[in-house]
Amino acid sequence: RDLHSFPTRRSSDLPKGKPAHRYNFTPHTLGVDKLDLPTDATVSHVGFLINLRSIGKATLSTTYGR
Repeated sequence: RDLHSFPTRRSSDLPKGKPAHRYNFTPHTLGVDKLDLPTDATVSHVGFLINLRSIGKATLSTTYGR
């Protein structure tokens, strides 16, 4: 599976007139070239393997409102 197969949100999905939402983006550096995932891997399984193989990460926090 690639990351594009997971559901995403667009800014147009955000409710208008509501307080800004906080977004955290955390890219990870992995100590392997690829994760060997089964075709039926769940999001929690992917997250577990990313955290298991992570050798570094950084988090960018931002807010967005409409």
